[in-house]
Amino acid sequence: TVPSNLSNIFGETFTDTEYRLKAKSKYGALTSFKISKFIIKSGEDFLQEQFASQLINEFAQIFKIEKVDCFLYPYEVISTGPNAGIIEVVPNAISIDELKQKSSNLPLTSFYSSFFRGNSYHKAIKNLISSLAGYSLVCYFLQLKDRHNGNILIDTSGHLIHIDFGFILSHAPGHEFENAPFKLTNEIIDIIGGVDSSNFEKFRKLMWKGMIAISKHFNKIMLLVEMMYCGYGKNMECFENGEETLKALKERFKPKEKMKKKDYLKLVDELIQSALSSWRTKWYDKYQYYFQGIFY
Repeated sequence: TVPSNLSNIFGETFTDTEYRLKAKSKYGALTSFKISKFIIKSGEDFLQEQFASQLINEFAQIFKIEKVDCFLYPYEVISTGPNAGIIEVVPNAISIDELKQKSSNLPLTSFYSSFFRGNSYHKAIKNLISSLAGYSLVCYFLQLKDRHNGNILIDTSGHLIHIDFGFILSHAPGHEFENAPFKLTNEIIDIIGGVDSSNFEKFRKLMWKGMIAISKHFNKIMLLVEMMYCGYGKNMECFENGEETLKALKERFKPKEKMKKKDYLKLVDELIQSALSSWRTKWYDKYQYYFQGIFY
Protein backbone atom coordinates (compact mmCIF):
# COMPACT_ATOMS: atom_id res chain seq x y z
CA THR A 1 0.00 0.00 0.00
CA VAL A 2 1.35 3.41 -0.98
CA PRO A 3 1.05 5.98 1.86
CA SER A 4 -1.25 8.90 1.04
CA ASN A 5 1.29 11.45 2.34
CA LEU A 6 4.06 10.32 -0.02
CA SER A 7 3.97 13.58 -1.99
CA ASN A 8 4.94 15.50 1.17
CA ILE A 9 7.57 13.09 2.41
CA PHE A 10 10.44 15.50 1.69
CA GLY A 11 8.74 18.34 3.51
CA GLU A 12 9.02 21.93 2.31
CA THR A 13 11.25 22.26 -0.74
CA PHE A 14 14.33 24.44 -0.57
CA THR A 15 12.86 26.77 -3.22
CA ASP A 16 9.62 27.20 -1.24
CA THR A 17 11.58 27.89 1.94
CA GLU A 18 13.63 30.55 0.20
CA TYR A 19 10.52 32.12 -1.33
CA ARG A 20 8.74 32.17 2.05
CA LEU A 21 11.67 33.73 3.91
CA LYS A 22 12.34 36.20 1.10
CA ALA A 23 8.76 37.46 1.33
CA LYS A 24 9.23 38.17 5.05
CA SER A 25 12.73 39.62 4.93
CA LYS A 26 13.46 43.33 4.65
CA TYR A 27 16.29 42.29 2.33
CA GLY A 28 14.01 40.24 0.08
CA ALA A 29 14.08 42.84 -2.72
CA LEU A 30 17.83 42.44 -3.15
CA THR A 31 18.87 40.38 -6.17
CA SER A 32 21.67 38.87 -4.06
CA PHE A 33 19.20 37.43 -1.53
CA LYS A 34 20.00 33.78 -0.94
CA ILE A 35 19.61 31.29 1.87
CA SER A 36 21.62 28.25 2.87
CA LYS A 37 20.93 25.63 5.51
CA PHE A 38 23.69 24.50 7.86
CA ILE A 39 24.05 22.26 10.89
CA ILE A 40 26.31 23.60 13.65
CA LYS A 41 27.79 20.71 15.61
CA SER A 42 30.23 20.29 18.49
CA GLY A 43 31.82 17.47 20.41
CA GLU A 44 33.83 15.95 17.55
CA ASP A 45 36.65 16.84 15.18
CA PHE A 46 35.34 17.76 11.71
CA LEU A 47 38.72 18.07 10.02
CA GLN A 48 38.45 14.60 8.46
CA GLU A 49 34.87 15.31 7.35
CA GLN A 50 36.08 18.51 5.66
CA PHE A 51 38.99 16.64 4.08
CA ALA A 52 36.64 13.97 2.67
CA SER A 53 34.34 16.63 1.24
CA GLN A 54 37.30 18.29 -0.49
CA LEU A 55 38.33 14.96 -2.01
CA ILE A 56 34.80 14.26 -3.25
CA ASN A 57 34.72 17.71 -4.80
CA GLU A 58 37.92 16.83 -6.66
CA PHE A 59 36.29 13.66 -7.99
CA ALA A 60 33.31 15.75 -9.13
CA GLN A 61 35.63 18.15 -10.97
CA ILE A 62 37.36 15.23 -12.72
CA PHE A 63 34.02 13.89 -13.95
CA LYS A 64 33.15 17.37 -15.19
CA ILE A 65 36.47 17.83 -17.02
CA GLU A 66 36.19 14.42 -18.71
CA LYS A 67 32.45 14.92 -19.44
CA VAL A 68 31.45 11.74 -17.61
CA ASP A 69 27.88 11.71 -16.32
CA CYS A 70 28.70 10.54 -12.78
CA PHE A 71 26.83 12.62 -10.20
CA LEU A 72 28.27 13.71 -6.84
CA TYR A 73 27.08 16.35 -4.38
CA PRO A 74 30.16 17.61 -2.49
CA TYR A 75 28.43 19.56 0.26
CA GLU A 76 30.31 22.14 2.29
CA VAL A 77 31.98 21.23 5.59
CA ILE A 78 33.96 23.75 7.64
CA SER A 79 35.97 22.71 10.68
CA THR A 80 35.81 25.74 12.99
CA GLY A 81 37.90 24.32 15.82
CA PRO A 82 39.22 21.12 17.42
CA ASN A 83 35.71 20.02 18.40
CA ALA A 84 33.27 22.03 16.31
CA GLY A 85 32.17 22.49 12.75
CA ILE A 86 29.55 23.69 10.28
CA ILE A 87 27.96 21.25 7.82
CA GLU A 88 25.80 22.22 4.84
CA VAL A 89 22.39 20.55 4.72
CA VAL A 90 21.83 18.71 1.43
CA PRO A 91 18.73 20.42 -0.02
CA ASN A 92 15.53 18.58 -0.98
CA ALA A 93 16.78 15.25 0.34
CA ILE A 94 15.88 12.66 2.95
CA SER A 95 17.79 9.64 4.26
CA ILE A 96 16.62 6.22 3.14
CA ASP A 97 16.13 5.39 6.81
CA GLU A 98 13.82 8.38 7.38
CA LEU A 99 11.99 7.72 4.12
CA LYS A 100 11.27 4.15 5.16
CA GLN A 101 10.18 5.17 8.64
CA LYS A 102 7.79 7.81 7.29
CA SER A 103 6.37 5.47 4.65
CA SER A 104 5.85 2.36 6.79
CA ASN A 105 8.96 0.72 5.35
CA LEU A 106 7.82 1.12 1.74
CA PRO A 107 10.22 -0.68 -0.67
CA LEU A 108 12.33 1.74 -2.68
CA THR A 109 11.03 0.27 -5.94
CA SER A 110 7.50 1.26 -4.89
CA PHE A 111 8.68 4.69 -3.76
CA TYR A 112 10.34 5.48 -7.09
CA SER A 113 7.38 4.25 -9.14
CA SER A 114 4.86 6.13 -6.94
CA PHE A 115 6.69 9.40 -6.23
CA PHE A 116 8.10 9.86 -9.74
CA ARG A 117 5.56 9.69 -12.55
CA GLY A 118 5.81 9.82 -16.34
CA ASN A 119 8.92 11.52 -17.70
CA SER A 120 10.07 12.39 -14.19
CA TYR A 121 10.31 8.64 -13.44
CA HIS A 122 12.69 8.01 -16.36
CA LYS A 123 14.73 11.05 -15.33
CA ALA A 124 14.83 9.83 -11.71
CA ILE A 125 16.13 6.42 -12.79
CA LYS A 126 18.78 8.11 -14.93
CA ASN A 127 19.78 10.24 -11.92
CA LEU A 128 19.85 7.16 -9.70
CA ILE A 129 22.22 5.37 -12.08
CA SER A 130 24.42 8.45 -12.47
CA SER A 131 24.76 8.97 -8.70
CA LEU A 132 25.10 5.25 -7.96
CA ALA A 133 28.07 5.06 -10.35
CA GLY A 134 29.66 8.23 -8.97
CA TYR A 135 29.42 7.30 -5.30
CA SER A 136 30.34 3.65 -5.94
CA LEU A 137 33.65 4.87 -7.38
CA VAL A 138 34.20 7.28 -4.49
CA CYS A 139 33.41 4.54 -1.95
CA TYR A 140 35.90 2.20 -3.61
CA PHE A 141 38.80 4.62 -4.01
CA LEU A 142 38.40 6.37 -0.64
CA GLN A 143 37.27 3.17 1.15
CA LEU A 144 34.22 5.02 2.47
CA LYS A 145 32.57 2.85 5.15
CA ASP A 146 29.66 2.92 7.61
CA ARG A 147 27.25 2.97 4.67
CA HIS A 148 23.98 2.31 6.46
CA ASN A 149 20.71 3.92 5.33
CA GLY A 150 21.04 6.80 7.76
CA ASN A 151 24.08 7.95 5.78
CA ILE A 152 22.58 7.64 2.29
CA LEU A 153 20.05 10.19 1.04
CA ILE A 154 17.59 10.31 -1.83
CA ASP A 155 16.75 13.73 -3.24
CA THR A 156 13.66 14.96 -5.07
CA SER A 157 15.37 14.26 -8.41
CA GLY A 158 16.08 10.60 -7.61
CA HIS A 159 19.82 10.89 -6.86
CA LEU A 160 21.51 8.87 -4.14
CA ILE A 161 23.75 11.13 -2.05
CA HIS A 162 26.19 9.89 0.60
CA ILE A 163 26.89 11.85 3.78
CA ASP A 164 28.94 11.40 6.98
CA PHE A 165 32.55 10.57 6.18
CA GLY A 166 33.85 9.49 9.57
CA PHE A 167 35.36 6.31 8.15
CA ILE A 168 37.59 6.66 5.10
CA LEU A 169 40.91 5.34 3.79
CA SER A 170 42.48 3.12 6.49
CA HIS A 171 39.92 3.86 9.22
CA ALA A 172 36.92 1.52 9.32
CA PRO A 173 34.31 0.51 11.93
CA GLY A 174 33.97 -3.05 13.22
CA HIS A 175 37.48 -4.15 12.19
CA GLU A 176 36.67 -3.75 8.50
CA PHE A 177 33.48 -5.82 8.65
CA GLU A 178 32.27 -3.90 5.59
CA ASN A 179 34.65 -5.45 3.07
CA ALA A 180 32.57 -4.79 -0.06
CA PRO A 181 34.12 -2.15 -2.37
CA PHE A 182 30.83 -0.19 -2.27
CA LYS A 183 27.21 -0.68 -1.28
CA LEU A 184 25.08 -2.31 -3.97
CA THR A 185 21.90 -3.85 -2.55
CA ASN A 186 19.28 -5.98 -4.27
CA GLU A 187 16.75 -3.23 -3.55
CA ILE A 188 18.72 -0.68 -5.57
CA ILE A 189 19.33 -3.17 -8.37
CA ASP A 190 15.59 -3.91 -8.52
CA ILE A 191 14.82 -0.20 -9.05
CA ILE A 192 16.93 -0.06 -12.19
CA GLY A 193 15.53 -3.33 -13.54
CA GLY A 194 17.84 -6.10 -12.35
CA VAL A 195 21.32 -7.24 -13.37
CA ASP A 196 20.20 -8.28 -16.85
CA SER A 197 18.59 -4.94 -17.70
CA SER A 198 19.83 -2.24 -20.07
CA ASN A 199 19.89 0.17 -17.11
CA PHE A 200 22.32 -2.07 -15.24
CA GLU A 201 24.52 -2.11 -18.33
CA LYS A 202 24.40 1.70 -18.33
CA PHE A 203 25.52 1.69 -14.69
CA ARG A 204 28.37 -0.72 -15.52
CA LYS A 205 29.60 1.37 -18.47
CA LEU A 206 29.29 4.60 -16.52
CA MET A 207 31.46 3.18 -13.75
CA TRP A 208 33.98 2.11 -16.39
CA LYS A 209 34.07 5.58 -17.98
CA GLY A 210 34.32 7.16 -14.54
CA MET A 211 37.23 4.94 -13.56
CA ILE A 212 39.12 5.78 -16.74
CA ALA A 213 38.50 9.49 -16.13
CA ILE A 214 39.81 9.21 -12.57
CA SER A 215 42.89 7.29 -13.72
CA LYS A 216 43.85 10.23 -15.96
CA HIS A 217 43.79 12.66 -13.05
CA PHE A 218 44.56 10.45 -10.04
CA ASN A 219 47.61 12.55 -9.17
CA LYS A 220 45.27 15.40 -8.19
CA ILE A 221 43.68 13.17 -5.56
CA MET A 222 47.03 11.76 -4.42
CA LEU A 223 48.47 15.25 -4.02
CA LEU A 224 45.66 16.31 -1.68
CA VAL A 225 45.99 13.12 0.37
CA GLU A 226 49.79 13.38 0.58
CA MET A 227 49.60 17.04 1.63
CA MET A 228 47.12 16.22 4.39
CA TYR A 229 49.23 13.28 5.54
CA CYS A 230 52.39 15.41 5.67
CA GLY A 231 50.52 18.03 7.70
CA TYR A 232 48.66 15.79 10.15
CA GLY A 233 50.04 12.27 9.80
CA LYS A 234 48.58 9.81 12.27
CA ASN A 235 46.77 12.59 14.11
CA MET A 236 43.91 11.88 11.70
CA GLU A 237 42.19 8.52 12.06
CA CYS A 238 42.04 7.99 8.29
CA PHE A 239 45.86 7.74 8.31
CA GLU A 240 46.11 5.25 11.15
CA ASN A 241 48.03 2.81 8.91
CA GLY A 242 50.61 5.46 8.12
CA GLU A 243 52.33 5.34 4.73
CA GLU A 244 50.54 2.07 3.94
CA THR A 245 47.39 4.19 3.54
CA LEU A 246 49.00 6.18 0.71
CA LYS A 247 50.42 3.04 -0.90
CA ALA A 248 47.04 1.26 -0.85
CA LEU A 249 45.27 4.28 -2.33
CA LYS A 250 47.77 4.54 -5.18
CA GLU A 251 47.37 0.81 -5.90
CA ARG A 252 43.61 1.28 -6.20
CA PHE A 253 44.19 4.02 -8.75
CA LYS A 254 46.86 2.05 -10.61
CA PRO A 255 46.55 -1.71 -9.94
CA LYS A 256 49.35 -2.22 -12.45
CA GLU A 257 51.64 0.15 -14.31
CA LYS A 258 50.03 -0.06 -17.74
CA MET A 259 46.27 -0.30 -17.51
CA LYS A 260 44.31 -0.52 -20.76
CA LYS A 261 40.61 0.26 -21.17
CA LYS A 262 39.75 -3.44 -21.14
CA ASP A 263 41.69 -3.81 -17.88
CA TYR A 264 39.53 -1.13 -16.25
CA LEU A 265 36.38 -2.83 -17.53
CA LYS A 266 37.52 -6.12 -16.00
CA LEU A 267 38.25 -4.35 -12.71
CA VAL A 268 34.78 -2.74 -12.71
CA ASP A 269 33.15 -6.12 -13.33
CA GLU A 270 35.12 -7.67 -10.47
CA LEU A 271 34.16 -4.84 -8.10
CA ILE A 272 30.47 -5.03 -9.04
CA GLN A 273 30.47 -8.83 -8.58
CA SER A 274 32.14 -8.45 -5.19
CA ALA A 275 29.60 -5.82 -4.10
CA LEU A 276 26.64 -7.89 -5.30
CA SER A 277 27.77 -11.06 -3.52
CA SER A 278 28.71 -9.42 -0.20
CA TRP A 279 26.74 -10.98 2.64
CA ARG A 280 28.50 -8.60 5.02
CA THR A 281 26.65 -5.62 3.50
CA LYS A 282 23.30 -7.26 4.29
CA TRP A 283 24.32 -8.11 7.85
CA TYR A 284 25.77 -4.66 8.50
CA ASP A 285 22.38 -3.20 7.59
CA LYS A 286 20.68 -5.71 9.91
CA TYR A 287 23.08 -4.84 12.72
CA GLN A 288 22.32 -1.13 12.31
CA TYR A 289 18.58 -1.90 12.41
CA TYR A 290 18.63 -4.04 15.56
CA PHE A 291 21.10 -1.91 17.53
CA GLN A 292 20.51 1.60 16.15
CA GLY A 293 16.96 1.37 14.79
CA ILE A 294 18.07 2.34 11.26
CA PHE A 295 15.73 0.85 8.67
CA TYR A 296 17.05 -1.23 5.76
